[in-house]
Amino acid sequence: MSKKSHFRQKQSDILRTYIQKPLVRPDEFSDNGVKPLSGEEQQTVNQLWDILALAFDERQFTIVFRGEKKEKLRAKLFDAQDYFQLGKMFTRLFYFGEKAKYYFEQNKNTLGENDYLKYINDISNETFEFVFKKIHLIVSLSAENLTQKKQIVVKKFLDNEGHHEFVTFFQSRENSPCFIRQIEQIADPQERERVRDYYLYLLHTFGRSSIGNMSFFVSTSTNQKTAEYFATGGGRKRRQSVIFLYFIPKPLHKHGISHFTALEFHKRYQHTGLPLYNRTFYPRQEEVAIKGALFPHYILGLYDLEHNHFVLNPYIFEQSELALKYVPISGLQIDQTLFDDLIKDTGYTGYVQRQWNGIYSDKFHR
Repeated sequence: MSKKSHFRQKQSDILRTYIQKPLVRPDEFSDNGVKPLSGEEQQTVNQLWDILALAFDERQFTIVFRGEKKEKLRAKLFDAQDYFQLGKMFTRLFYFGEKAKYYFEQNKNTLGENDYLKYINDISNETFEFVFKKIHLIVSLSAENLTQKKQIVVKKFLDNEGHHEFVTFFQSRENSPCFIRQIEQIADPQERERVRDYYLYLLHTFGRSSIGNMSFFVSTSTNQKTAEYFATGGGRKRRQSVIFLYFIPKPLHKHGISHFTALEFHKRYQHTGLPLYNRTFYPRQEEVAIKGALFPHYILGLYDLEHNHFVLNPYIFEQSELALKYVPISGLQIDQTLFDDLIKDTGYTGYVQRQWNGIYSDKFHR
């Protein structure tokens, strides 16, 4: 068995292990926010997991994980004045999904103040100038709050033989106009956005010290242990953490960006003159940056580390027999008719939409 085949088998095994845990669904009327499945609901889950396993073997999607603390989910999903209840939090999460920081923290008090990254498909010159500046500060070891650990990570990136031209280009502040001119030569807006995301991915994986709360991406990983590490702070806060089980239909580049899609981009653009990188700052984290949001249609459930049970997406039980078969391709069908009104009662200042062709747009209400 090849290394890649073994990896896929390992991931498929992990998918199976989740329904071997105690299975529950959200319940707003119980003290712990969940209730056991009925016999019929258990059969539906088994049916869906059989469909997912077959689709996974046929490489129709990628499995990823995200670790998060319950207190952070609470802040996002409840208005400051709203009464908190765990079951209600789970219900809201499976209705609204998990949005990027941009739609929560960054825009809470500064919406519209910046002239860059003003919306999810902003490909203005100001945005690319911002990207250049941020990469310049990192590779020049001049970024604010650059800890000793971060400096070691950057130096390892700088020492990568394949990054020599990239580093040399971005270390010179005078190359910013040249960078903008290169971008302006890309006529297709969608392609220019993909170029932007290639560079934003590098900044996003570097962490808060590079892009802060301006990121349009939600971090996930193909490595469950990585997600668990971030969820628990290295094991210190296991009781208050959950792990998302999420899947991404192919092609992945229409939903986000990973190390592999970045490598594909590198090959595609290596003769264009654009400065290119071939690995991120933390390649071992196996990060997949989901664009805009973890949409609830692709969230299969949450593993609650405190109670050791798996909280299933309740919309699984609202699918028709036919709809279940198409879940690996198009996700769960969810009636979000009241989305615009209900999200105003959460901590989000806006949200993102994704069309079937991969075009994104966002909307703000504060």
